[in-house]
Amino acid sequence: WRALEIGGGGGVLAGLLGHHVSHVIATDLVNPDKQFEGQLAERLIEKFDRHGETFPSDVIEFLSADAQRLPFRDGWFDLTYSQNAFEHIPDPEMALRECIRVTRPGGLVYI
Repeated sequence: WRALEIGGGGGVLAGLLGHHVSHVIATDLVNPDKQFEGQLAERLIEKFDRHGETFPSDVIEFLSADAQRLPFRDGWFDLTYSQNAFEHIPDPEMALRECIRVTRPGGLVYI
C-alpha cells in the first residue's frame, strides 16, 4: 500500500503507519526537515527508540506540498489521511477533493 499524509510535519503518524505499508509520503506546507536542520529522521529514530519502537525511515518520505494542490497523479495512493491539519487549510473542501483525486477508486480517505 502507498499512503499519503496531509499535514504530517512531525512524522510520528507516518512512522507508526510505516510498519504496515510499502511507502508513506508525509506532506506539509513547511518542510519539516528544514525546521530540524536536516536532522528530522535522526530525531524520529531517537524518539521511537526511546519508546521501544523502530522508526521505518526506509519507507517514509517527507515533502513540502499544499493540500489544496497536491502534486501527485490521480489514483496514486491506496490511503490518504490527515489528523489535525484540515482546520488550518484555507479551503478544506478543495483539499478534500484533492485527497479523493489522488486516492485510487476503492481506496481509503481518512480525515
